[in-house]
Amino acid sequence: MDEYNTRIGKGWLYMVGGNLTEKYARANTISLKSHTEYNERWLQRIIAEDTTILGLGELELLAAERRQPHSGRLDLMLMDAETSRRYEVELQLGPTDESAAA
Repeated sequence: MDEYNTRIGKGWLYMVGGNLTEKYARANTISLKSHTEYNERWLQRIIAEDTTILGLGELELLAAERRQPHSGRLDLMLMDAETSRRYEVELQLGPTDESAAA
């Protein structure tokens, strides 16, 4: 018998080996512009709850929807506690307007 067994069913892949069971989900592409539930606000909440999905390591959420003088609101302000490096996260559903970036 193999050390690891895999089973595929209804979009889920289960890998079982010893006492370890991991669950993987197949990714589906969706449009956040037209979806009624999954939108920019939803994505902002997901990132705030688990900043590791950005691939920058464990980050601390400093602020959400932070007001910026002369430029509106910043979606998320994050910080790496070890390096004190800060990250500004701005979510947008369309292409970047280069003339608006200063």
